[in-house]
Amino acid sequence: MTRDQSTTVCVLDEEAAVYEPLLARAGIVTAGPEAPIWLAQPDLAAAELARGANTPQWIQSTWAGVRPLVGSRLNEASP
Repeated sequence: MTRDQSTTVCVLDEEAAVYEPLLARAGIVTAGPEAPIWLAQPDLAAAELARGANTPQWIQSTWAGVRPLVGSRLNEASP
């Protein structure tokens, strides 16, 4: 990424008001779910994906655990 390009991130978190100013100070632009990167609570990301949002290139969880994102697929993968 060149210096004049900006990173665009969608913040899906109950604490978005805390994250967004920190990201702005780092030169990161916040946008809606069309952004290629999501900083998200897994449950909110899963809900957005279920509504038909485009799948981002990267989802970074704001908390541990992925069960809301993978749901029943965890059980299918178990022997």
